[in-house]
Amino acid sequence: MAYDLEELRKEFEEDKNNKKGSYGDKGDLPWYKLPDDTTEVKLRFLPTPTESGKEVVGKLVYKHYSIPEQKSITCYKTWGMKCPMCEMLNKYRGRLELKDWEDKAMSVFNVLVANDRTVEPKVPQILTLYGDFTYRWVRDFIFNDEVGDITDVRKGSNVVFQRVGFKSKFNRTVSRNITSIGDETEIVDILSKRNNLDNIWRNPDEKYLGMIQTAAKEVEKEILKVLEESGATVDKAPITTVISDKDVSVANDAKKEESKTITGSKPADAKECFGTYRGDKECDFCAYDFECRKSSDVPF
Repeated sequence: MAYDLEELRKEFEEDKNNKKGSYGDKGDLPWYKLPDDTTEVKLRFLPTPTESGKEVVGKLVYKHYSIPEQKSITCYKTWGMKCPMCEMLNKYRGRLELKDWEDKAMSVFNVLVANDRTVEPKVPQILTLYGDFTYRWVRDFIFNDEVGDITDVRKGSNVVFQRVGFKSKFNRTVSRNITSIGDETEIVDILSKRNNLDNIWRNPDEKYLGMIQTAAKEVEKEILKVLEESGATVDKAPITTVISDKDVSVANDAKKEESKTITGSKPADAKECFGTYRGDKECDFCAYDFECRKSSDVPF
């Protein structure tokens, strides 16, 4: 494994001390959606490659919802940067219920699916789950002396997921059997096919910065309206969030080409609503979230 253990341990210890529990290729991306029924699915979580060359457990993507016109927008926390939306919301914390606009996490992984005939068992799929619980759950096994790193390609374990109760609730059962994902040739082939999630949620450029700043202003208008109607004293000072040059990564020509709107590319098995991206939870869990967003000309 090529994990940065020092960085992961720091994150692990911070969570423990705080008592916390809980898109670029133009081709079809292998998004995998867990069944809506109680069918058991056997998954093998894989280390995920990054642009820096490091391997990580997966990726946490944060989004703001209930945004006027845009419905949702990716929070700068996804890239470890200061977020104009979050900084604006901080001004009103304690004065108003902000949960509709607060950033919400999604856990994203590379996985192998062993018992679903609709996908190749040796081809990594992209699994997205609402919330950050599963990311931290998988990561914490690295520091679990009894079970060990379940993502290890030679000495890891499969995990059985089964949906229960509410749509986003699952039972997770770790196999007691330590197994390899294949022989050495297969391991090399599987690892070469992993999805680089950094290419999906690319670093924001100046255009995206303008979009999220505009979104923050629109949400602030709604907040001020609510406060005024409640008779509270409001501060109408403009948002002055400053993002340093270091925080802004201007996309290269290839990435600009990737971000262009694609039209007329509805996959054969996509839902009828394809091309009308709404940015709600149903969209987040759709296998064609990425392509639909492009086709709908909605910013990432």
